[in-house]
Amino acid sequence: MSAFQLAWHIALCAVWFLDAVIHRQFGEDEPLPADVKTAPDVARWYTDKFAQQVPLLKALSGEDLATRIDYLGLRNDPAVAYLNIAIRHSVHHRGQLSTYLRPMGVPVPAIYVESGDEPYPPHGDGPAVAPPAF
Repeated sequence: MSAFQLAWHIALCAVWFLDAVIHRQFGEDEPLPADVKTAPDVARWYTDKFAQQVPLLKALSGEDLATRIDYLGLRNDPAVAYLNIAIRHSVHHRGQLSTYLRPMGVPVPAIYVESGDEPYPPHGDGPAVAPPAF
């Protein structure tokens, strides 16, 4: 995949998984909108969609999150399990996307605590804090 295709895949799948949890069923994924042509367009699209989804996710009950959802006939897990899958999917592909940066001459940001280009804690002048656990 190109970097653009990978960025779109990350954004699209995150939205798709969250929609499945919200509606407790997997639907069709959205086609690439005609106005999404650049990486900043993907980021804008994702930011807008995510802002719409968060209140709907927060409104779900424990019963909603425990409802089993069929995943393309391959799995049948509680809705909440798909939030975990969405996170792991995103982490995996963001790692892939980060490999595009250095060959393009861009420093690799501290996506998950630190990178070879950006130490933890950021800027080195903040208080000593433990990195987040994951």
